[in-house]
Amino acid sequence: MRAIIAEINTENLRHNFRLIKELASPAGMLPMVKANAYGHGIVECTRIFQQEGAAKVGVAYIHEVITLRRAGITMPALCFTPPEHDDPLLYPTFNAEAVVWSADTVRRLSDAAVTLGATVKVHLSIDTGMNRDGVMPTDVMHVLKQCYHLPGIQWEGIFTHFATADGDDDDYAHWQLEQFKRVYQEIHAAGYRFRYVHAANSGAIIHLHDANFDLVRPGIALYGYKPSPLITESIDLRPVMSLKTKIVSFRRLPAHSSVSYGRRYYTDKETTIVTIPVGYGDGWSRLLTGKAECLIHGKRFPIVGTICMDGCMVDVGDENVQTGEEVVLIGQQGNEIITAQDIAQKIGTIPYEITASVTARVERIYTGNESSY
Repeated sequence: MRAIIAEINTENLRHNFRLIKELASPAGMLPMVKANAYGHGIVECTRIFQQEGAAKVGVAYIHEVITLRRAGITMPALCFTPPEHDDPLLYPTFNAEAVVWSADTVRRLSDAAVTLGATVKVHLSIDTGMNRDGVMPTDVMHVLKQCYHLPGIQWEGIFTHFATADGDDDDYAHWQLEQFKRVYQEIHAAGYRFRYVHAANSGAIIHLHDANFDLVRPGIALYGYKPSPLITESIDLRPVMSLKTKIVSFRRLPAHSSVSYGRRYYTDKETTIVTIPVGYGDGWSRLLTGKAECLIHGKRFPIVGTICMDGCMVDVGDENVQTGEEVVLIGQQGNEIITAQDIAQKIGTIPYEITASVTARVERIYTGNESSY
């Protein structure tokens, strides 16, 4: 095992799930596990969510469903990216649920289902203002008339996605919600039926409760973070991932010594420089050069010099250090804490990107009294 691990606290994961489930009740849970469960491990997290009573899980692509099936996980899984040209047969083969917004896509899924003597469950996506995907409200009736009764198709859900439910523009989120309700009422009155209605992502679950419907789709909140600092509601979310490594070497350098590529950092006095085996090849962004900190002996120290692919350096001053001692990049050590939100703010991004960027070569270690699955 390399001297860097992503430690996944399963107790905190379960805590967050239960907290959100209670907040969204009586709606069911459709936790998002796309992008390797935001970096936390798609197979392990899905098993935990299944134990906790999730109705389905959400992924981005069919290959993520295949990963779950090959791990022996049979629970319902919804792909939020519509089938690509060569994908339709994979949906009935691996019992994947599909997002659709065109009659052509439904026809291709219907043909695949009939070929295999199976049924494909589909969810109709309504574009209420995200302007990324989905059928436009003015076209919904036309699409349904063309494909609602096709063989091998089961209309499992209808949904929309909010652009600003993270607190940036409440008025727009409420407008989207009203658009969605209006469209649903029109098609319901026309006789079209769906088992589930869903709309709420993490932000909407926290402060747009009218959007809960039958299912909610929490993502980043499951993994311990609000989707935006703009959300002011208090909620006891607990970060799930810690990123830890160890000191692999250290050297005493005189003043005015340069460190790492490009000589972007010079010591201003005699000091100890520590090397740790984590770099942008592990998802520790090069953009953090000159900005990041880490924890050693429960104290904060700056990561200095250009971050390399496989390592970076820390200026620990006169701290007495030894090889093999723990270094925390994300997480708690002593009374000090560094969160993915802290890291995100340093480079102008969001905690989603920080955790999801942790690459596959970083070993995931699952801890906690409830870590068996």
